[in-house]
Amino acid sequence: MSDGPGGEAPGDEALRAGLETLTRRLTGQAEVADLPGVAGALATPDRWLQAYRYQQEGDATRLELEFDGAALRRYLANQGAPVWRGEPPTVLVWMVAGSGRGSVVSAGDDLADAMTDVAAQRGVTLRFPAWDEQDREALTVADIRGRFDEPVLAASRRYGSDWVATAVLYDGRQETLNWRLMEGRETVTQDRDNGERGALLSAMVTAVADTLNERYSNESRAADGQQTDPPTSPLTSPSATSAGIGPVVPGGPAPSATGPDSFDDMTLLAVRGVGSLRDLTALRQALSQAPGVVSVEVRSLDGDQVLIQLSPAGLTPARDVAGLSECGDSQGRALYCWQP
Repeated sequence: MSDGPGGEAPGDEALRAGLETLTRRLTGQAEVADLPGVAGALATPDRWLQAYRYQQEGDATRLELEFDGAALRRYLANQGAPVWRGEPPTVLVWMVAGSGRGSVVSAGDDLADAMTDVAAQRGVTLRFPAWDEQDREALTVADIRGRFDEPVLAASRRYGSDWVATAVLYDGRQETLNWRLMEGRETVTQDRDNGERGALLSAMVTAVADTLNERYSNESRAADGQQTDPPTSPLTSPSATSAGIGPVVPGGPAPSATGPDSFDDMTLLAVRGVGSLRDLTALRQALSQAPGVVSVEVRSLDGDQVLIQLSPAGLTPARDVAGLSECGDSQGRALYCWQP
């Protein structure tokens, strides 16, 4: 974690923008402001932040934010927002573009990278083929253009994707995009439209993301009468990682303990004097380095007091962490003060 060029930590506006981007990836929704729980999360964006760093790129400085994506997803799911149930599926895209018979868009092409970036904003992974000798032996450009399912599906098996999209982008005064999305042999959605290339490709990605979201979000599962437990596998991306910190909910209740300071295999620690993000980060780092500590998880934050869950049970970190001392009690458990 490093401060900015002037020594400053990122402001709330930058944190909210980053958190909103992550929320779109977790929910698969293009517009997230009105989703349950989002306003509450955005009101205190620093409570989801795990790390930040500034990268110098020539004369420009780029801010990189790392949030606890797994904790945010659990929180949003508990608030009733539609979130991906685990990882959304990967969609393999066979696309032909260009004049004449055209050519296959392969992984690493500019067009493939642009579509992949747009899809990632919705939490969807697009994969483009290598279009190597193995692909060319199994499939031809004419197979893709003609929508011949057998060779398309046969060539797709090496990539292990249940969802396959085929698309043809025709040149012209107004470009035309003709595409479809298949699950197995079934065409789930399709479209043909004319217009500007960027808008056509964006519309295709949006439709694919909407279709997957309807199928795989916890909201759709609830509509089918199925249990909607929050997903457990973290969504990983450059700005969404899980590093052992739970949801930090203002004034949120701590789970009931079997004793004043521990779960069966955990230790609860109430600490006062955590008045800033920098204080919280320093405390977590100090606790994580204490002897015997396996994990450090923030359970709730109320004013300058934080409730931290350590694993395993029976730890006495105040004896090993400089700046941490017992200074009273809080709700039946020892209260510690943090003065680094």
